[in-house]
Amino acid sequence: MPLTLRSKPLSYLSNQTHPRQFTCFPKLPQEIRLTIWEYAAHAQEPRVVSIKQRPLKKTIGDWEKENKTLWPPREDTDAPQLQRGRLSKDELREWVADLAGTSSYQEANLMGIACETPPPPVMLVCREARIAAGNVYKCAFACPNSNPETDINFKHDILYLGWENFRLYTLPVSAIGAPQVDAWNGFRKTDGEDLAKVENLAIKLPPRARGMGPEGIAAILRIFRGVQTLSLILQHYHDEELPEEDQSDLCMTTPIDVEKMKEIYEQFDIDEEYERVYGIAEEIGMPEIPWMSWSVPDMAELKRLQMRDQGQGRDWSLPYIERRTIAPRKTLLALDDIENACWMAIEEIKGR
Repeated sequence: MPLTLRSKPLSYLSNQTHPRQFTCFPKLPQEIRLTIWEYAAHAQEPRVVSIKQRPLKKTIGDWEKENKTLWPPREDTDAPQLQRGRLSKDELREWVADLAGTSSYQEANLMGIACETPPPPVMLVCREARIAAGNVYKCAFACPNSNPETDINFKHDILYLGWENFRLYTLPVSAIGAPQVDAWNGFRKTDGEDLAKVENLAIKLPPRARGMGPEGIAAILRIFRGVQTLSLILQHYHDEELPEEDQSDLCMTTPIDVEKMKEIYEQFDIDEEYERVYGIAEEIGMPEIPWMSWSVPDMAELKRLQMRDQGQGRDWSLPYIERRTIAPRKTLLALDDIENACWMAIEEIKGR
């Protein structure tokens, strides 16, 4: 009696009965309605807020015409800043053109920051609810010359940065050897204060990476100075069986390999297990799910780097660091469903 991941349909997620409606709400004074909406915003479930770079319609050439100056801009302006290492400005322009696949750097698009996560539900109810929720959520994060589009609660939401979504940003990842260019696609200077307000940060590690060293973690924490929990994402699982709109509703879980976990549960046969233990039902247990391996960061060295930076006037928090897997919410619900089915099958055998 093999169990399958889809042995129980997920239709119950959309078929739940709706609560009774309170029809007098529009008749309440506006001040009370706004207070209720704000309470509703505070009560929203924390979200995994995934952001990524996206090309804008505006090109570097458009920017030069608009600002009447050559790109990249001077470092004493509020325009995007240049961190080019040993690259000269001419070398940087050549490198950007090559990276963008254009004949000239001026044809390359400027970059923006898109939010892949749906807004919190309370902000979609009506204009009044969105205004009230603005006291809890802030629309933040943008590249220069673009508008922010990420609604985030700095205290409760988890800001998620996948390395492949920020290949060129200044987050140092050892597996990426490209020059670190903030002039093309970094955050705005004005985002610095908001980046420091983020309390929960998730960073997806590059393929085959099993950890991140103290120097790499410290470099991230110098940008996100207020982080209290740093989650290193070992796997971001994409469920091809789900529609695109469900892929963006993400959840974090223990550092499991989702595909292997699905395979183990699907191959679990309660009758075979019963025969394997010679009919001793008490010997039957749940399938063992291995956790993904990683290298534990040297916290003593990270603390030393923090103290050194504090001595130089650069303060940042030393967060709790954990390892996690990210997957669509419905995928994890389906895994919970099949796991419960395993438990029920085992309990049924033991009760015979």
